[in-house]
Amino acid sequence: MVSKKKNKRIPLNTSLLKWFNLMTNYTGKYAMSKKKAKVTPKKKTEVTPKKKKAKVTPKKKTEVTLEKKKVELKCSVVSCGETAKRSFSSQSVEAAVKKAGLQIEGNPKRIQLCDKHYKAIKKELKKERKTERMRHGLPF
Repeated sequence: MVSKKKNKRIPLNTSLLKWFNLMTNYTGKYAMSKKKAKVTPKKKTEVTPKKKKAKVTPKKKTEVTLEKKKVELKCSVVSCGETAKRSFSSQSVEAAVKKAGLQIEGNPKRIQLCDKHYKAIKKELKKERKTERMRHGLPF
């Protein structure tokens, strides 16, 4: 059988306890003396005072109004000079423009169209969407 021994405190050498107390400023239950070890205070370094923040006074609000110029864009079709009502990216409408038989000025990123030409393009786009849906097996 294994005998169980109770843990007993081992008495320490008194000189070791005194040294420990001096080194750690220990004043607890097992301290040899209740007096604290003398600690020499550190020299205080001069602290420069912080600069005061300057008070910021709010500026008076001046009313500035910017008037946006309404630029009326014209239809991108060659022979048309009406104001544009709709605009599309040139990539999305490129095939529909060719099928409708319209000629576009230059090579713009966006194409502006008046009501008359928008209707023509809209019909062609509808036909394209219908054929794409049929191709993928979706109801039109």
